[in-house]
Amino acid sequence: MLVRVDLKWSELLPYNETSLSLHCSENSGVYSISASLNQELQVIYVGKADKIGQRLRNHKRFFEPNSFLKNMLEERECYFRFCEVPELMDRQNVEYTLYQRYRPVCNIVEPKGEMIEVNID
Repeated sequence: MLVRVDLKWSELLPYNETSLSLHCSENSGVYSISASLNQELQVIYVGKADKIGQRLRNHKRFFEPNSFLKNMLEERECYFRFCEVPELMDRQNVEYTLYQRYRPVCNIVEPKGEMIEVNID
C-alpha cells in the first residue's frame, strides 16, 4: 500500500479525440477531468482505469451511465490529465485522495480507498 507517492502527471490536455488518441496511455492509472465553472478551471471528475485512454473516450459514448458528466463533456470546454499507477490498490487510494481533495461535482459515487500523500500538481 502507498503511504507517499510521487506521481508523474501528464500535462493538462484538451478533452478531444485528437488529444485522447495522441497522448493517452492505454496503461492502468488515474485521471482527472476539468472544466470552467464560475470562470475558474475546476476538477469536475476523477477516476481510475485499467486502460486510461479507453476509459476517457468512453465517457462521451452513448452508454456512459453518468449523464451529468457526459453532458458537461458535450457542453463545455473540458481538459484532462492522467498518470500511470500500475497496482489496483494504489489506484483506488490515489483516486480516493483526489476525490477528497477536489470533491468533483460529476462524481456521483464516492470512491473507496484510503487517504495517502500524493503530489497533486
